[in-house]
Amino acid sequence: MDEFVVTVNSKKRNVRFLGNSLITVESQEFQHELYHLSGDTYLLKLENKIYEIFITQIDEEKFIISIAGRNIHTIVRTSLKEKAVNLIEQNFPIQNTLEVKAPMPGMIIKIIKKPGDEVLKGDSILILEAMKMENDLKAHISGKIIFINVKEGMAVEKGYSLFTIG
Repeated sequence: MDEFVVTVNSKKRNVRFLGNSLITVESQEFQHELYHLSGDTYLLKLENKIYEIFITQIDEEKFIISIAGRNIHTIVRTSLKEKAVNLIEQNFPIQNTLEVKAPMPGMIIKIIKKPGDEVLKGDSILILEAMKMENDLKAHISGKIIFINVKEGMAVEKGYSLFTIG
């Protein structure tokens, strides 16, 4: 039996796969069948309805599921990983603000977000080129971009304040 915690729109749901074609969401049971068509395209039979869905994997646990032209952003974790994340968050509460500094000297080649933008933990904020490598600097916490202290094409030294999230 595989158990997962699926987050959609900040709402967490417990999902269990009970066998070949039985799934529970919270305590409600559903019959399902999933067929891989090609690439990111699948055919999902849920109860007696059939859906063509597209699944795009963003990272290890983030997915975008497209159904009938609607994109659903999800986070999928095993139950064990969800418990670990909750433990970490309890022991290390999220700060009110976070100042991100350049991890190495380099040049800002692209700014993806702007002040006032809402960001989720893991969202790309800007690209720093260093030693001919592009480094995608991401948000370490969810919040709002308070300040961006750089411009595209600007050279920065290690430790230079790049942006602040609050």
